[in-house]
Amino acid sequence: MDVRTVLNIENYKGNPKLEVLYPLIRSLKIDSREVFYPELLRDSPGLRRLRLLVEDCNEEEALSLVPIIESILSAIRASSAINIK
Repeated sequence: MDVRTVLNIENYKGNPKLEVLYPLIRSLKIDSREVFYPELLRDSPGLRRLRLLVEDCNEEEALSLVPIIESILSAIRASSAINIK
């Protein structure tokens, strides 16, 4: 990507084509909804980071992570329930 293209994007000069914008969003690991629909995002930084990590997985990795995440969430929620009482 040309340096002038990036400078123009940073300085709000012109509208980048999707062919330029998409690789830039992916390489910066930005949630595309932040660019196209910023008013819709109310997620915390932690949720955004987690979502980006998961979206970067292939199908096999995602399927492997599901039981692990379910177990961790179950343990965290059980621990929180005990601490509340």
